This record gives sequence, C-alpha cells and structure tokens, in this order.
Amino acid sequence: MSTHYTKVLPQEILSSRERRAERQMNMLTCDKVSCVISFTLNIAGPVKLNPLIRESFAEGTLEIEGKLKQNGIKVLRKEQRVEKTGCEALFSVAYDAIGIKRMMVEIEEEHPLGRLFDIDVISKEGYPVSRAVLGFPKRRCLVCDRIAHECARAGRHHYELLQRKAGCIMQEYLHSRCGTPKKSKQHIGFEG
Repeated sequence: MSTHYTKVLPQEILSSRERRAERQMNMLTCDKVSCVISFTLNIAGPVKLNPLIRESFAEGTLEIEGKLKQNGIKVLRKEQRVEKTGCEALFSVAYDAIGIKRMMVEIEEEHPLGRLFDIDVISKEGYPVSRAVLGFPKRRCLVCDRIAHECARAGRHHYELLQRKAGCIMQEYLHSRCGTPKKSKQHIGFEG
C-alpha cells in the first residue's frame, strides 16, 4: 500500500528559502548575535516531508544542540518550523561564526546522517560562512561522489535516484539507532 506525501512546487521551495533568509536576518538584527545557524535537510525532489525526514531532522537538531552545549555555547533563541516544504531550525548564538562553522562541519562530516544535513552559519554581516574558509572540500554527490553542486546544476541524476539513496541512509541509521524494522527499499516514504 502506497502512502501519499504532499509534493511541493519549485516556486514554493523558493518562497520558503526567501522567508527563511528574512528570519535569519531578523535574528541577526534583533538578537544582536554573532551568528545564526540555519539547519535543513538536503532532500532532492518534490517531496520534502515524510516520517523519515521528520525523524532525521529531529536527530540533526539534537546533534546541533549537543555540540553547542558540549562547547559551552548558549542558544539565545531557537525557531523551528515543519512545513510541506520541509523542516527547518534557526539558532541564534553569541559566538564566533568561524568557530561555529567548524563545529557544524564536524557534524556534517562525522554523523551517519551528516551527508543529508545542511547546516549553514550566517555571520553577523549577513553572509554564509563557507566550508572553504576552513579548508574543507565541497560536499560530494550522494550517487557518484562528484561535487554535489555540479551534479545538481547539470541534472546528472534523476531526483528519484537521489531520494532512494537519501531514504536508504535515513532508514539504515534510524534502524541501527532504534532497532525498528527496516521497510522495503521500494517504500521509503517518497511516493507521490
């Protein structure tokens, strides 16, 4: 039995990104903080919300909060949204943006779900801190290990292949963590 998940249009995704950028700038201005952490998931295709995505997002949020706490960094404000365009969380912190970016890249590189995590750090000037500033390489494609941005721009892989790969990564991690039964590879929660 197939479960239906809401598909979103490209314009809805673009509008969601624009609203998120406005909220980021609002946090920087109103909270007078050093930086804002913006967390979403890298999910290809028109389905941006299903149970696997929600669970993986919750895991990423806990990981970010844990990393900050471990380093004695207080979250001044947290905003979290779950919409059909996906899950997002914003954290305002009074700490050096470069130091925060280093911690967030560690999560992206070391956590089993890290390849799906999209953790941006916006400096007090309003610009994202790049991985390159810290000497980290660009993120790799889930399918072919080329630079992800180049594959996306060239349309090298159909979004369904990227969804299946992301779904498998989420299922394997959540199964190993929770011991829940694995679902069939054909049903990973992206069917429309």
